[in-house]
Amino acid sequence: MIEYCPPPDNCNDYMIVFDTDQLDKKYYKPDHLPDDFKINNLQIEVTYRITEEKHNCGFGGDVPVIHIIKIRKL
Repeated sequence: MIEYCPPPDNCNDYMIVFDTDQLDKKYYKPDHLPDDFKINNLQIEVTYRITEEKHNCGFGGDVPVIHIIKIRKL
């Protein structure tokens, strides 16, 4: 799922969220997200690889940066 994370958490960007359950959400910052996917709560299927980079989200801490290989809307 795509989720917009607004300030003050310092993310101020769209994140890809994997939620195995409501209490265990995993946030990833895509290194590039096409504009037509910048829709809050958009359900997606994505193939990616994790990079060595981290993105600082303020109070949320550092999140891994991912490189999108393939993405599609569900």
